[in-house]
Order: sequence, then C-alpha cells, then structure tokens
Amino acid sequence: MAGTTTIEDIVAVLEARRPLQPLQPRRIWDEALDRQIAELRIHDLGALAGETDKILSIQAGLHLWNDSLDRSHTLSQDLEHPTGSYWHGIMHRMEGDFSNSKYWMRQAGEHPAMLELHRESQQWLREHGQLESLAESEALRILFALRDGEAWDPYRFVDAVERLQYDSQPDDQVRQALEQLQYIEMRCLLRYCLAA
Repeated sequence: MAGTTTIEDIVAVLEARRPLQPLQPRRIWDEALDRQIAELRIHDLGALAGETDKILSIQAGLHLWNDSLDRSHTLSQDLEHPTGSYWHGIMHRMEGDFSNSKYWMRQAGEHPAMLELHRESQQWLREHGQLESLAESEALRILFALRDGEAWDPYRFVDAVERLQYDSQPDDQVRQALEQLQYIEMRCLLRYCLAA
C-alpha cells in the first residue's frame, strides 16, 4: 500500500486522529503510517529539482504529527531554514526540552504560518475554549494571553505546556485546550509546507 499512499491520504489520517495528539507523546502513534511517511519520495510528492528541503520539511512534520519524534528530529535538525527550525522547536517542546524548544522557535522567527495559526487559535479559543469556566492556573493565564494577543506567541505556548507538566493537579480541560492549539499549529505549519 505504501506505493499508492498519497500525502493527502496521510494528512487525512492525521487530521482525523482522535483523541488529539498528546502534548508529550511517549511512542509512535501508528507504526505503519510512519513507514509510509518515511517511504515518501520526492517524485511521489511532485517536487521539482532543488526542492528537497521543502519535501524534507513535509516529512519532518508528518513524522512529528505521528509522534515519531526521532525521525522528525533527524530531518528537521538538518534543515537550515525557518520551517525546519519551527518543526525542530515543536519536537523539543513535545519531548519536554523547553529551553531548547524556545531556542529553535527563535531560529524560526516570525514564521509565515504563524499568521494563520494566530487567527485560527484565537477563533477556537473564543468560540470553543470556555476559558472563563476553567480553574485558575498559570497555564490558563497563558491561554488568555494567547487568545487576546496581537500575534501568535510560540514562547508563551511552550510556557503553557511546561506549566501544565509541572502542575501538581493539572486541569484536564486546560490540557485539552492546549492539545487543540497544538493540532491547529501542526495543521497550519503543514499547510504552509504543502503550499510552498
């Protein structure tokens, strides 16, 4: 089936994944899907000569969305452009290396995908986040800041995930909201890669 699997098929499976991807995955979500992602070839994706980095960015993101942190890291750490740095930063956030995540987010800078991410995350937080009904916590304060901010703040998002990890009684609704924002982030960055 790997020869007939398209990138659209893989993206559809990852978008439909429920429950949503955990903030700190502990194992690959779907081993067969991970092999299909690894077997994607440049010509399978319709790439032109000289676009290898773009294809590797797509593969890094697909592996990451499938909780294959090691494979994603191997690809993203060799990509010397903002998108590779962004995938790299997300990967370190997922593994719990928060300071390293922020380093790579700085390398990504004001990534173009953050414009759509900011719009979609604000909309979701306003329409579905129900933040006013959640118990007070540092992670919740950060969610309010993300909802009301002028732009997407990847550092605050890293802080929220970190705060939730160290909370003695983590709020399940806050965790679900952060997982939803991570889902939006993955989708926006992958869309950017595919459009590029």
